Amino acid sequence: MAKRNRGLTKDAIQKRWKAGHGQGEGKGYKPWLTIQSVPSQGQVNRPLGWKTGRVHHLMSLNELHYFYLLEWSPLVTDIREQFPLWPAEETEEIAQSLNIRHPAPPGGGPMVMSSDFMITLSSGQNVVRTMKEGSALSDDRTIEKLDIEREYWRRRGVDWGVVVADDLPMPLVQNVKWLHPHLILDGFGFDANDVPALLRYLTAEVLTSPDALATVARRCDDDLTLNPGSCLTLARHLIATRQWQVDLTVPINSSRRLTLQQAQVE
Repeated sequence: MAKRNRGLTKDAIQKRWKAGHGQGEGKGYKPWLTIQSVPSQGQVNRPLGWKTGRVHHLMSLNELHYFYLLEWSPLVTDIREQFPLWPAEETEEIAQSLNIRHPAPPGGGPMVMSSDFMITLSSGQNVVRTMKEGSALSDDRTIEKLDIEREYWRRRGVDWGVVVADDLPMPLVQNVKWLHPHLILDGFGFDANDVPALLRYLTAEVLTSPDALATVARRCDDDLTLNPGSCLTLARHLIATRQWQVDLTVPINSSRRLTLQQAQVE
């Protein structure tokens, strides 16, 4: 849903824009809204992005769930959250033309609306998506705000749409959440020179053993004299980097055998 800065003056809004918020790409992008600038309305999250290499500011659990899907998709190359509908004068004009009251912060004053996600695809196309609970789509005021957002992006020829949180494929979301911290092995205490051999050994064991993933991983830890949990970390890394192909539409349960559809360890 288009969000808002709370209580900023026109001068403060201009200062924020001049500081680069809502601008840039990839690692250089600065969200218009950050967790620090918006009072918490529930769970907030600051994951380090796979695709951007920067910390993302996600204002709800639903945004985090959709973010994981964008991270996993090979079609997505950049994710820019809390993207501003700039300038505010245009959304105010749109609201007036639609006979809709423009959103305003508590106490009134100017406001810059923002869309949840500006997404760049591998084709170079940008698309914009806004997260909403299905139940919110029956609220008249919510629909009015979405109408402003829709018209803003229509004028720019940008594909805009609403993602209904209830429709997200949660097994895939939860699997990617489990994998997300393990794309890179830095910080897990592995010697980079040893990693290729460790990965090959673990892959061979998982392919041939009928045991649960956790059992195989513990056995490999013992065989290779690694710290407990090391081989489970390696397993998550192999899936996250797509060196192990598994069915992520089914919840991964480490207490069960992991079926590899394909394994290619470099």
